[in-house]
Amino acid sequence: RDKMIGGLSTIAIMLMCFYTLRVHAGCPAGFDLNSFAKNLEAQKANNKTDAEILEEKLRSVIPLTDTDSDNKTSVEELAAFTQKTLKKVHDEEAKFRLEILDKNKDNKVSWEEYLQSKENIGASTEEQKKRRFNHADEDKDGQLSQDEIISMFHPEERSHMYDVVIDEYMETGDSNKDGLMTLEEYKGKVKKTGKANVEAAEKFFKMLDKDEDGKISRDEIKEWLTSLNTASQAKKQSQQLMDMVDDDKDGLLVEEEVLNHKDLFSEDKQKSKKKAKDKSKKKADKKSKDEL
Repeated sequence: RDKMIGGLSTIAIMLMCFYTLRVHAGCPAGFDLNSFAKNLEAQKANNKTDAEILEEKLRSVIPLTDTDSDNKTSVEELAAFTQKTLKKVHDEEAKFRLEILDKNKDNKVSWEEYLQSKENIGASTEEQKKRRFNHADEDKDGQLSQDEIISMFHPEERSHMYDVVIDEYMETGDSNKDGLMTLEEYKGKVKKTGKANVEAAEKFFKMLDKDEDGKISRDEIKEWLTSLNTASQAKKQSQQLMDMVDDDKDGLLVEEEVLNHKDLFSEDKQKSKKKAKDKSKKKADKKSKDEL
């Protein structure tokens, strides 16, 4: 069963790599996103082929996600399992960060220990970083526990952190202090943070400006943050997987449908997609630099 869970976890994490945008903090240096789910080499040591390993993983999808035991998986059941898996990624990352940042080995991270690390959380100033640290410190003991580290580095996961992040955005971008951010103000924010990709900034601004009034409000930033948390990402990923794999379009997955789409999860195909995506990104970055 542990191997089955590891296999399906790998699939869920693989989907996250394609569909999830990390907000503010990336993975810390040396952190392996798949470290807790890897069992591929162990299975290869048992003389299993890649095809056999993949089929075993795919056969585990329905048994592990089918909570009502009807031998079918709904998008809600798939989302619940995916969210649990994505949360485990954050838990493992927080554990890794704690080991690195906790210099005195008291299982907490103090503000001084954080400053020594030079970790980037996306905030522009030391004042903003300190404010985020204080909000993440829910028990107000002046230190961050492993769980509070998630709030610090992944504020999209905790609703009590939203206003802090929104304040950071507005302080850096809302130059006329009217509580709204125009495209020109947002471009200025991007340049201040050293990420002067104008084309990407315009696309991102358009995505956030839901009411298309040419301004970004606090509520629109909050909506964006909510869309990045594990609950939203799990729902999105699960629906995308359902759309691709549910051949009879009944809103349910069965084992046959999953096995019919082995190519969707093949390692070679995923590498090919990543290579094409990286190539496209390099071209876009070069074009943006040329325009600047």
